[in-house]
Amino acid sequence: MHKPYVLSICMIVKNEESNLERCLDSLLPIMEQVSSELIIVDTGSNDRTVEIARRYTEKVYFHEWNNHFSDMRNMSISYAQGEWIFIFDADEELDDPEGLVKVLKFEKLNKANTIRLQVKNILSYKTPRDIYHISERLFRNDGSFRYEGSVHNQPRYKHPLLNTDVLINHYGYNNDDAELMEKKFKRTSALLLQELEKDPENIYYLWQLARSYLMHKDTADSLRYVEQAYNLVKKNEGPASRATYYYVYGEYCRILSYNENYEKCIEICKEILELSPQYIDMHYYLALSSQELGKQEDAIESYKNYLQLYDDYLENRLDLKQFTGIEIHAVDSRIATATSSQVVEYYFNKEEFEEALKYIRYMDERRETCLAVMRTLIKLERYEPIAHYYRNLKNKELIPVFIECLEYELSLLEQSQVEEISKAFSKGDDKYAEFNAIRVSATDKALIKKFIDGNDFNNLPLNPYSQVIDYAINAEFPVRALLQKMTDGKIKQCIKLVIDRSKDLRGFFEEFVQNTNARENDHHTNRVIASIGNVLFLTAVEETKQNKTELSNRYLALSESYLQAGMNFVASLYQMQGIRMMYKTMDHVEHKFYILLFLAKDALSKGYQKNAFDYYKEAAEIYPYLADLVKLVITNLQSDSSKQSILLSIEQQTTKAGDNLKVLQGTIEIANQMSLLTRGLNQTGVFAKSLTYQPNYLKYYADYEFDIQANPNSERMMKDLNEISLKAIEHFDVFHFHFGTSLRVDHSDLPLLKEAKKAVLMHYWGSDVRMLSIARKWNPFVQVKFADEDQIKRKLEHMGSMIDHCVVADHELYQYVKGYHKNIHFIKQTIDTDLYRPLEGFKFRKKKPVVVHAPTSPEIKGTKYILQAVEQLKETYDFEFMLIQNKSHEEARQLYQQADIVLDELLCGSYGILALESMAMGKPLITYINEHVRETYPKELPIVSANPDTVKEALIPLLKDWELREELGKKGRRYVQEHHEVTIIAKQFIDLYKTIKP
Repeated sequence: MHKPYVLSICMIVKNEESNLERCLDSLLPIMEQVSSELIIVDTGSNDRTVEIARRYTEKVYFHEWNNHFSDMRNMSISYAQGEWIFIFDADEELDDPEGLVKVLKFEKLNKANTIRLQVKNILSYKTPRDIYHISERLFRNDGSFRYEGSVHNQPRYKHPLLNTDVLINHYGYNNDDAELMEKKFKRTSALLLQELEKDPENIYYLWQLARSYLMHKDTADSLRYVEQAYNLVKKNEGPASRATYYYVYGEYCRILSYNENYEKCIEICKEILELSPQYIDMHYYLALSSQELGKQEDAIESYKNYLQLYDDYLENRLDLKQFTGIEIHAVDSRIATATSSQVVEYYFNKEEFEEALKYIRYMDERRETCLAVMRTLIKLERYEPIAHYYRNLKNKELIPVFIECLEYELSLLEQSQVEEISKAFSKGDDKYAEFNAIRVSATDKALIKKFIDGNDFNNLPLNPYSQVIDYAINAEFPVRALLQKMTDGKIKQCIKLVIDRSKDLRGFFEEFVQNTNARENDHHTNRVIASIGNVLFLTAVEETKQNKTELSNRYLALSESYLQAGMNFVASLYQMQGIRMMYKTMDHVEHKFYILLFLAKDALSKGYQKNAFDYYKEAAEIYPYLADLVKLVITNLQSDSSKQSILLSIEQQTTKAGDNLKVLQGTIEIANQMSLLTRGLNQTGVFAKSLTYQPNYLKYYADYEFDIQANPNSERMMKDLNEISLKAIEHFDVFHFHFGTSLRVDHSDLPLLKEAKKAVLMHYWGSDVRMLSIARKWNPFVQVKFADEDQIKRKLEHMGSMIDHCVVADHELYQYVKGYHKNIHFIKQTIDTDLYRPLEGFKFRKKKPVVVHAPTSPEIKGTKYILQAVEQLKETYDFEFMLIQNKSHEEARQLYQQADIVLDELLCGSYGILALESMAMGKPLITYINEHVRETYPKELPIVSANPDTVKEALIPLLKDWELREELGKKGRRYVQEHHEVTIIAKQFIDLYKTIKP
């Protein structure tokens, strides 16, 4: 019976508005060229699906969904009046409508009853992930054709079959749409489970359920159901018929691979390959599993088998028509590329480079392929084919990737190889060919000029083209004009690459920054200098952090040129007159940094030092990358300010002092002694000043302060010290040095003092001269701070050769310095008893006295013995013990005033400054006085002597008897007033100064 149409396109749809237009547009060429009808059965859409469908056909029918796919399919077929029924879904797209037209006009079509098409399942839009399967889609409409099965409806078709290459794109498995995939899983799995309740040994349903669970990433459930399907095949089918269940074997291997059960996967792969040796997926899973188990040789053999079948597929020699209704996962260029890369790497590592080369051809054009090509051909020393591959890249977006990879490979080669490869790539007319021509010639200025003039470096990848700057500099070709055409960011990126490649070129740009003369209003040159300087300093700062060092002197010298260029640059860019009110709203951090430096410098020029330092501090905060540099600038300014202040003060104050004796004490403070002596000297009519180079955390006062520790630039520091010392030598008569210091850290001032015939005195204090080998002869308990006795002796020898007179406080120190200076003078330590006095209203506690100890040097003071004694005494006596640590001098003094007993030290053998302070405050004092030294002290010395062996016993009477504490406290104050009062000691020094003054 004659039918009115050749083709009836039958579809069932529901809520497909997002897919339907794409689908139906792809069918229009068929409907225009072949007598066709379009039948659409809607099963309950509540979106725009029906509206869209009616734009393409009047044959839109409505049937309520009954959870049975085959029923709905058969319903759409019931309306068909064409010779052929074409089953199509809304989430599909006909990729080759012209191909299908040719099939329908094929003269031998009347011999077929069913036509197969190829389906490409697109798994993701984000990445190229596709799988293929063969599907029966066109059926002769003889009245008997139907579908069976509620879920994955199966067509009951007739032979003979016609296989075609016509392709359908299927978007229904798009994993990017999580909501869609979840919806499909719930619907499909529920229907399959219902069917399995009716027919629990249905292999097809078990297989489909396993696939659904795998797509849902439920790998354990997918494995359970596919194993049931496989076991049923093994149970019910003989060896000959098992091959028809290839789809069960294929899914079983895929799921085993996902579950990392590689041994079982290998077993199943081998089983099905005996039955279907062309099943390409099984060769892939066999290779993958072997590789995961470390069976490399087996893996490579299987990979090669897979690639041979893939090659047959590409050349249409592989017959996949037998594998209908399932996806073939491995006919995918992505998998082929990954597979061949394994084989290439295997032969590459075996240095069988010719074999490696054979398998590169299976790899898609991508980064890994470029690397494989160049590395293999480099090993074979065949450089022209590398260039040929580059010039014939179909994917032009890979060109910069190829160049980047090749440049890295070149960095690993000998120069002779680089030259040969560069020659191969210099033949051409693209930028990379021009660049390689420069690389071959190295110093051809004409080629360099042509490249620079013909290219905008702002739009070039800096790897490798920044090397043009290397060649230009080495060829003495000027680069300033090129850099001026580049943006700030490109300059910085480019210079960073250049200086990282070459220390010599780093030196070139350091000289460029320091020596390029740019006018203040030369915007572009200042911009270039600032950009280069920024890179140089950021690199240097990073290196100092990595190496835990300070900025080198050459960078300190560069800082002025760099920062000035930055300030000039922003001054030419912005209206600086009102910038102080506007800079905080700016987004460009680096510009803001230069503006703050500009404002700081302007404030300094107007004498607003505090404002200047505030601007510098803000600059360091908003641009922390160069905070170290800003701190250095601040330090240099502070040092310069301190130096200038000292020079001016010396000039003015000594001139005002007239003919009075002028004494300078320095250059380190020891327990406030230098400051006290200076004050005492001034009170007795002598003009005296103190100079310290190391202001310490106790914040003792000094008339002149210059902090050498805050200035890492030793060259600048030495220059500043030289200026200070020359000014001091010019204006002072007597130089009273302490603790082995002098006006310069290298003591080069001492010959100058001698030549100027100045009175010079060295005052030793203890740890600066104490030597264990000498001390142990008469004191078994003593500890020393500095163990290097040879260094102490060398210093004493040098001081003794330059300075005739030295001072020590007692005979303990005399033992160390005798024999080094011509004259040794004894003058005790000093104290201001007006400052250190008993606390008004203080009464010694009759109960629970307070014992204090200040462990400034625990090993030297014997703190551990004190702690042991205290712990033992607390078992018997009720008292409070206090360790005074991490306190300022003033905070510590207030705590001493509240104490009942002061425990000083147990090892040294003589008393020091804390002992004087304690006695001046009326506190009983325990410290160790060696018997040999005690003979030299005044007989009324009221100190309770104790060493590590006797400290416990020495404490007991004082803990028990508050009246004894009170009596010793009064005696101690009288003692220091008579022997250590500052005015008394100052007069002794004045007498000494007069005797030693030339």
